[in-house]
This record gives sequence, C-alpha cells and structure tokens, in this order.
Amino acid sequence: MTNFIKNTWYTAGWSSEIGAKPAHRKIIGEHVVLYRGESGNLIALEDKCPHRFAPLHKGKIIGDLIECPYHGLRFGDNGKVCLQPL
Repeated sequence: MTNFIKNTWYTAGWSSEIGAKPAHRKIIGEHVVLYRGESGNLIALEDKCPHRFAPLHKGKIIGDLIECPYHGLRFGDNGKVCLQPL
C-alpha cells in the first residue's frame, strides 16, 4: 500500500484540460470529478453520488451544478445536494 501525504497540493491537470465537460481523475487513490460551471470556477468533488455511488463524471453540468447520471440528483460546488427530482 502506498502512503500519501494528505492536506497538501497535488496536480490534477492543466487548466486548459478542465472545461464544461466533467473530467475524471484519480489523485492519491481518490476518485475526483473536475469541471468548470457557468461561473468559470474550477470545481472538484468526490466522483461518486452518495445515493447509489454512481460516478458523477458520467453526469452532466447544469449551470454550476453537476447532475448524477443515475437518479438526477444535482450537487453544488460544496458537494451538497441542491436539487432532488421527484
């Protein structure tokens, strides 16, 4: 098992690589989804929906939110659910 230093900076990619389409990265053993929302800000979240663990990088970006491809839950830049479809 490889040990990594936590709470430090690791390179996720070039700025030009991250756009309006979700990008998957594995950084220090953790799956991360990266994208830029309408605001242009870079957003990085754990790459799994907490409901059924679907990979968020297979979802779509709506404004600054990312939508889970499984049930359509939408998450904000803080990782919290912002919209739950009926």
